[in-house]
Amino acid sequence: MEIDEIREIILSWDEILSPSLKTRIHYQSVRNFVRHFEEIENLQARRVITDVLSEYIEVVKQNDYIFDPRPSNWLAKNYVVEIGNYYRRYANFSLIMSTYIIVLCGLFCDLLLLIFGILSKFHYLPVVTIVLILYHIYLRLYKGSNGRLYGISY
Repeated sequence: MEIDEIREIILSWDEILSPSLKTRIHYQSVRNFVRHFEEIENLQARRVITDVLSEYIEVVKQNDYIFDPRPSNWLAKNYVVEIGNYYRRYANFSLIMSTYIIVLCGLFCDLLLLIFGILSKFHYLPVVTIVLILYHIYLRLYKGSNGRLYGISY
């Protein structure tokens, strides 16, 4: 498939899929990819992206747009993250994680800092959690408004 046909198919999903189906197939990430495809100047990267997107469309259609959590994660890992690596390199995209994961990682790191006595130097504020949440907000506001985000839960 050519990129124009891929773009047309993916953008048409916006009208026919429910929000929960869009989440399971990582629609926002893929939509951002097709919208910014022209920014990829590397011809080999363009060919790979086009091939992977074509395969992604076929897999999604074969499953009637319905994916449970495990197959949805497989879809993200094998297609969204693979394509996202090219977009990070050539189009200034950023990977975004879910807020839930960010809070869990931040709290875990803050707990380690507390155990090792480092957090007391910061008046027991959850420093890592605060920094991760601020970075997440930055990504959502700045990169999200430009359509330059992709991720497993996005």
